[in-house]
Amino acid sequence: MATISAGDIAFIGFNADGNDDFAIVALTDLDGSSTAFDVTFTDNEWDGSLFNGGEGTLTWTIDSLISAGTVIAFNNTSNAGSVTASVGSVSLSGSLNLGASNEAIFAFTGTLASPYTFLAAIANDDFGAASATLTNTGLVVGTTAIELDGVDADADV
Repeated sequence: MATISAGDIAFIGFNADGNDDFAIVALTDLDGSSTAFDVTFTDNEWDGSLFNGGEGTLTWTIDSLISAGTVIAFNNTSNAGSVTASVGSVSLSGSLNLGASNEAIFAFTGTLASPYTFLAAIANDDFGAASATLTNTGLVVGTTAIELDGVDADADV
């Protein structure tokens, strides 16, 4: 499997209106051309040791070289039949139905039951308001995690 680490991607968009969309940017080359690998996104809350259940999990498969600086948009994340990614392929379990307030998305490798490496996170308020924490993720607000409450509480950008 390709090696991907915290900070190799960053969230740059969060849209809880309409179709529920988000966007990331590759901050380093992501090379799945020899061996494809998956990145998992969820809006389940992390409590410091495990994710709660009942929300959505999107699996993004990288099977080509994605150059640093590439923006990847994920659209229609609340609908398994029409979810798309601008690069790579996606599958959806449940519904990544993004809340307009107090919501967080985590990106990681591994599974919901056994996350391996946390890569990035975003909260449209702060992680506490979203009933989530960064404890035991290795992510740091302002570096590998974004809290949009500094822009506007419950932001949708």
